[in-house]
Amino acid sequence: MGREGRGGFTLLEVLMTLLVAGMLVGIAVPPLLGVLNASRLRDANLALAGTLRQVASVAVRENRPYRLEVLVGEDALRFGPAGGSSASVVEVPHGARVERVEWRSGEAWVAADVRAVTFDGRGRPSIPVPLRFTVRLGERERTVRLLPTGKVVVP
Repeated sequence: MGREGRGGFTLLEVLMTLLVAGMLVGIAVPPLLGVLNASRLRDANLALAGTLRQVASVAVRENRPYRLEVLVGEDALRFGPAGGSSASVVEVPHGARVERVEWRSGEAWVAADVRAVTFDGRGRPSIPVPLRFTVRLGERERTVRLLPTGKVVVP
C-alpha cells in the first residue's frame, strides 16, 4: 500500500515544521521586545510630563505653591503643597526611573543639584532656567523639559 492510502504527516515532516517555526520566532522576538521597551519608556516619559503639568495645574487652581520632589534614581515622584506635610506619591510606570535632572547653562546642559521644584500660584517653576529630566528604562533614555514659563516639552 502506497502513501496515497494513509493520511497525516511523518515524524520528520512535523519536526522540520517545528524547527522552522522555532527559528522564525527566534528571529522575530528580539525586535518585538525592543518595540515593547520603547513603548514602555515613551509611556513613562509621558507620565512624568503629565505629572509636571498636573502639579502646575493644581498650584494654579488652588492659587498656592506646590512642590514636586524628584526621587532621582527611583521610580516615584512626590508632590504636595509647599511647606505642607502631606504629599501624594506618583509612580513612574513600567519600572522606569528619573535618572538625572539637568539645567541649561548657556549652550550646555549641566547636572543640577535639584531634588525639588516648587510651582507658584501661577503654575511657574521656581527655577528661572530650563530643566531637563531624563527618564531611563534599561539601556534607553528619553527626556522631558520644563521651561521657566511652566511649559512642559516632550521632544
